[in-house]
Amino acid sequence: MKNVTLFEKINSWIAMSITIKLISIGVLILILLIPMSMIKSLIEEREHTSRDAINEVQQKWGGAQRVCGPILTVPYKSFYNKIDSDG
Repeated sequence: MKNVTLFEKINSWIAMSITIKLISIGVLILILLIPMSMIKSLIEEREHTSRDAINEVQQKWGGAQRVCGPILTVPYKSFYNKIDSDG
């Protein structure tokens, strides 16, 4: 018969325990939520900056426009020749 030490029993129990596996998976999920939230925050910040840039360009260039300047007028007269159908 083989003598099994306490360390080997604990190691065997950890390797076979479903509870330990589920807890470790849960901890990994919680740890990986941190970089995901950081990336989400970065995306939201860039969207906000993009919207601000679009609004700034629209305010500076998209306002009411007025065309001013010299106006050239050419005077002319119209003459009509009335043709009689009688002859």
